[in-house]
Amino acid sequence: MQTITLSAIAGLFLTTTIATSAVAQTVDSIPVETGSAADLSIPAWGGVGHTSSGAGFDGTTHFQGFIPLQQTPGRSITFFQPRLLLDNGGNLGGSAVLGHRFYHRESDRIFGGYVAYDHRQTDESNFSRVGLGLESLGERWDFFFHAYIPIGDTRQLVDENRFDTGYSLSSGFQGNRLMLSSQREERITQTYEAALFGLDAEVGAKIAEWEHGGSLRAYGGVYFHDAEGSDGTLGWRLRLEARPNQNVTLGVAVQEDDLFGTNVVASINLMFPQVRPDQPIAEEDTVVARLGESVRREANVAVDMQEETEIRVEEVIDPLRNPEEEEPYRFVHVTLGARGGDGTFEHPFGTVQAALDDTISDGNNIVYIDAGSNPDIPAFRIPDRVRVLSQAPDQLIAGLPFPGFPEAPARLPFSPLINYDDGILVLLPLSGDGQFPTIRDASATDLVTMGDRTILSGFQIRNAVGNGVAANTIEDVEIRDNTITSAGERGIFLNDVTGSVVLFDNTIAGSQGGTGSGQGLLLRNTTDGAVDVTIERHEIANNRVGVEVAASGDIAQGNKPPTDCEYGQYDSSWQP
Repeated sequence: MQTITLSAIAGLFLTTTIATSAVAQTVDSIPVETGSAADLSIPAWGGVGHTSSGAGFDGTTHFQGFIPLQQTPGRSITFFQPRLLLDNGGNLGGSAVLGHRFYHRESDRIFGGYVAYDHRQTDESNFSRVGLGLESLGERWDFFFHAYIPIGDTRQLVDENRFDTGYSLSSGFQGNRLMLSSQREERITQTYEAALFGLDAEVGAKIAEWEHGGSLRAYGGVYFHDAEGSDGTLGWRLRLEARPNQNVTLGVAVQEDDLFGTNVVASINLMFPQVRPDQPIAEEDTVVARLGESVRREANVAVDMQEETEIRVEEVIDPLRNPEEEEPYRFVHVTLGARGGDGTFEHPFGTVQAALDDTISDGNNIVYIDAGSNPDIPAFRIPDRVRVLSQAPDQLIAGLPFPGFPEAPARLPFSPLINYDDGILVLLPLSGDGQFPTIRDASATDLVTMGDRTILSGFQIRNAVGNGVAANTIEDVEIRDNTITSAGERGIFLNDVTGSVVLFDNTIAGSQGGTGSGQGLLLRNTTDGAVDVTIERHEIANNRVGVEVAASGDIAQGNKPPTDCEYGQYDSSWQP
């Protein structure tokens, strides 16, 4: 398309040049017998000029011609005025004007009109428009009206930039859910070029003249510009036009509007062989001699550079989901010492037992405890498939994948090793505050009784009459990050537990029971059920017996004593 346009413009100019020369020779061959208006035949002429950058266009060099198509000397003329444009960036453009003028002797004025087609190429786009205009030329006063109407694709995208801010991540409790939020912002900046629709009206007067047809004229007017994607704007223009002689025109203009601001534009035009008839012109015929002047219009298609910015926000808010159950976790909140409440984050229960009574044994329920005013917690039993966690240690919990949250390897409950690589790992809000709630109850034998597939983490368990933590004939248990002191019988007693036993980071001290008791940790299995026991990073001291493991039946090849532990005494009857 661009090649066709360039060829058409170049061909148009070449045709114009040849026609201008031919018509000029024809006109010169007409014999001049008198100097009356009836003998003032308008010659064809060509020209070259330059206009500096202005409102909506770059500085442009132009080559033009004026070709009379039909004329009645001294009365009317129909003409064709082509123009080839070359802007400072090397982009081609052009215009073709078909006009008609006639001289009205009674008013001593020329009246005329034209239709035009304009084309402009920018570095990125091509624009076309049609033009319409009316004009009236006189001895002193001139009047002009022009309309510029873009056609075709009047607004074209020339550049697009995208900037992604990345994900903004957050997590927080709401009701009984841990809500995750990921927000991603994308800023899209698009640059458009849009051809301007325009209307302008101008009036001018001759303010000076000199010999050989020279003159100085001043013009003033208003204009309106509008384009798709921008607001219409009104502007004003003042300009001076000097003609030292028939072959040179100099111009300077200043204009202002809200779209382009203030612009000062200078121009120079050279015409040859001449614009006016070459025979002597009587004073009363100076107006009719202007029938061959160039149409005073803007041949360059004005283009508005527009920038649009769109901000797209992608936000996902959803609860953290349990990768084992593929359902949202349900947190039952406790602030020790609070009154009432319903277990939500906004209205927590005041006691652990109230929270336990509210749980559901589905593997998704977690009792989450804030030490609050830290009154002693009475003894309790953890329902099956429920976790009881305090805010004291860092509490990490695995979840299903969530947009923006990085995937991280995680250890699922009851596994001693990392065994989940396809999801995320979330630090529970408010965890790691170092405030360990205290479990103490002189009226109970065992302070904490574990159920099937239960977890206990983050407590001080003191002065148990019997066992600090006890489990009997259950499957899967995890006890970590606890300090168990001064138990009457044992710190931790796991009896006939099967499946997996995970014991991490506990401190057990001061278990001083009598015969058959006093163990910091006692694991006893008298059944045929298999159990996998992992004990790591323990401090076990000042107990009558540090660790005792008693088992019957076959012992798996991989069983071994606890590692990374400090303990006072280790007793085992598990050897084959």
